[in-house]
Amino acid sequence: MNSANNVTQNVLIEEDIINKHPCMVNLLRVIDFLHTTFPEPVPGWMKPIDMYLMGNISLAERILLIKLILNRPNIFTQADLWTKHLLAYLSDKQTGGKFIHYFYRDALKQFINFLPKMI
Repeated sequence: MNSANNVTQNVLIEEDIINKHPCMVNLLRVIDFLHTTFPEPVPGWMKPIDMYLMGNISLAERILLIKLILNRPNIFTQADLWTKHLLAYLSDKQTGGKFIHYFYRDALKQFINFLPKMI
Protein backbone atom coordinates (compact mmCIF):
# COMPACT_ATOMS: atom_id res chain seq x y z
CA MET A 1 0.00 0.00 0.00
CA ASN A 2 1.37 3.39 -0.96
CA SER A 3 0.65 5.75 1.95
CA ALA A 4 0.89 8.86 -0.24
CA ASN A 5 -2.22 8.08 -2.24
CA ASN A 6 -3.63 4.92 -0.63
CA VAL A 7 -3.27 2.82 -3.80
CA THR A 8 -2.45 -0.86 -3.63
CA GLN A 9 0.82 -1.53 -5.41
CA ASN A 10 0.32 -5.29 -5.85
CA VAL A 11 -2.59 -6.07 -8.13
CA LEU A 12 -3.65 -9.71 -8.14
CA ILE A 13 -5.34 -10.79 -11.34
CA GLU A 14 -5.81 -13.98 -13.31
CA GLU A 15 -2.86 -14.74 -15.55
CA ASP A 16 -4.44 -14.75 -18.98
CA ILE A 17 -3.49 -13.20 -22.28
CA ILE A 18 -5.64 -10.09 -21.78
CA ASN A 19 -4.37 -9.42 -18.26
CA LYS A 20 -0.80 -9.70 -19.57
CA HIS A 21 -1.38 -6.54 -21.61
CA PRO A 22 1.23 -4.02 -20.40
CA CYS A 23 -1.37 -1.43 -19.36
CA MET A 24 -3.79 -3.73 -17.49
CA VAL A 25 -2.18 -3.55 -14.05
CA ASN A 26 -1.82 0.23 -14.27
CA LEU A 27 -5.44 0.63 -15.40
CA LEU A 28 -6.60 -1.48 -12.47
CA ARG A 29 -4.53 0.61 -10.07
CA VAL A 30 -6.17 3.76 -11.45
CA ILE A 31 -9.63 2.20 -11.09
CA ASP A 32 -8.86 1.13 -7.51
CA PHE A 33 -7.69 4.66 -6.72
CA LEU A 34 -10.74 6.28 -8.32
CA HIS A 35 -13.08 3.91 -6.52
CA THR A 36 -11.45 4.68 -3.18
CA THR A 37 -11.37 8.42 -3.83
CA PHE A 38 -14.86 8.78 -5.37
CA PRO A 39 -17.09 6.06 -3.83
CA GLU A 40 -20.40 7.32 -5.27
CA PRO A 41 -23.05 4.82 -6.46
CA VAL A 42 -22.25 5.68 -10.10
CA PRO A 43 -19.04 7.68 -10.00
CA GLY A 44 -18.49 10.28 -12.70
CA TRP A 45 -15.30 8.54 -13.80
CA MET A 46 -17.35 5.53 -14.98
CA LYS A 47 -19.44 7.53 -17.42
CA PRO A 48 -16.63 8.05 -19.98
CA ILE A 49 -15.99 4.28 -19.97
CA ASP A 50 -19.69 3.71 -20.61
CA MET A 51 -19.75 6.30 -23.41
CA TYR A 52 -16.56 4.91 -24.99
CA LEU A 53 -17.98 1.38 -25.02
CA MET A 54 -21.08 2.72 -26.83
CA GLY A 55 -18.92 4.09 -29.62
CA ASN A 56 -17.52 2.45 -32.71
CA ILE A 57 -14.43 0.87 -31.15
CA SER A 58 -12.24 -2.03 -32.12
CA LEU A 59 -12.78 -5.51 -30.73
CA ALA A 60 -9.45 -5.25 -28.89
CA GLU A 61 -10.56 -2.06 -27.13
CA ARG A 62 -13.93 -3.58 -26.26
CA ILE A 63 -12.31 -6.71 -24.81
CA LEU A 64 -9.79 -4.69 -22.78
CA LEU A 65 -12.50 -2.50 -21.23
CA ILE A 66 -14.80 -5.45 -20.54
CA LYS A 67 -11.87 -7.21 -18.89
CA LEU A 68 -11.57 -4.24 -16.52
CA ILE A 69 -15.20 -4.82 -15.53
CA LEU A 70 -14.56 -8.55 -15.09
CA ASN A 71 -11.42 -7.92 -13.04
CA ARG A 72 -13.24 -5.56 -10.65
CA PRO A 73 -16.80 -6.90 -10.21
CA ASN A 74 -16.91 -5.38 -6.72
CA ILE A 75 -16.40 -1.91 -8.27
CA PHE A 76 -18.43 -2.25 -11.49
CA THR A 77 -21.65 -3.24 -9.71
CA GLN A 78 -24.11 -1.11 -11.70
CA ALA A 79 -25.87 -3.82 -13.69
CA ASP A 80 -28.02 -1.36 -15.63
CA LEU A 81 -24.90 0.42 -16.85
CA TRP A 82 -22.74 -2.58 -17.85
CA THR A 83 -25.14 -5.31 -19.04
CA LYS A 84 -25.76 -3.53 -22.35
CA HIS A 85 -22.03 -3.63 -23.12
CA LEU A 86 -21.69 -7.27 -22.11
CA LEU A 87 -24.72 -8.17 -24.22
CA ALA A 88 -23.36 -6.22 -27.20
CA TYR A 89 -20.10 -8.17 -26.96
CA LEU A 90 -21.81 -11.53 -26.38
CA SER A 91 -24.13 -11.07 -29.36
CA ASP A 92 -21.43 -9.85 -31.76
CA LYS A 93 -20.25 -12.18 -34.53
CA GLN A 94 -16.62 -11.32 -33.72
CA THR A 95 -15.77 -12.17 -30.11
CA GLY A 96 -12.06 -12.80 -30.44
CA GLY A 97 -12.16 -16.55 -30.96
CA LYS A 98 -14.14 -19.47 -32.21
CA PHE A 99 -17.05 -20.92 -30.29
CA ILE A 100 -17.21 -20.30 -26.53
CA HIS A 101 -13.72 -19.41 -25.34
CA TYR A 102 -12.68 -18.51 -21.79
CA PHE A 103 -13.22 -14.75 -22.18
CA TYR A 104 -16.66 -15.23 -23.72
CA ARG A 105 -17.52 -17.59 -20.86
CA ASP A 106 -16.34 -15.04 -18.26
CA ALA A 107 -18.33 -12.22 -19.89
CA LEU A 108 -21.42 -14.46 -20.05
CA LYS A 109 -21.01 -15.41 -16.40
CA GLN A 110 -20.83 -11.73 -15.39
CA PHE A 111 -23.88 -10.96 -17.54
CA ILE A 112 -25.81 -13.74 -15.77
CA ASN A 113 -24.64 -12.43 -12.39
CA PHE A 114 -26.04 -9.00 -13.29
CA LEU A 115 -29.50 -10.34 -14.27
CA PRO A 116 -31.00 -10.52 -10.75
CA LYS A 117 -30.06 -6.88 -10.22
CA MET A 118 -31.98 -5.93 -13.37
CA ILE A 119 -35.34 -7.21 -12.06
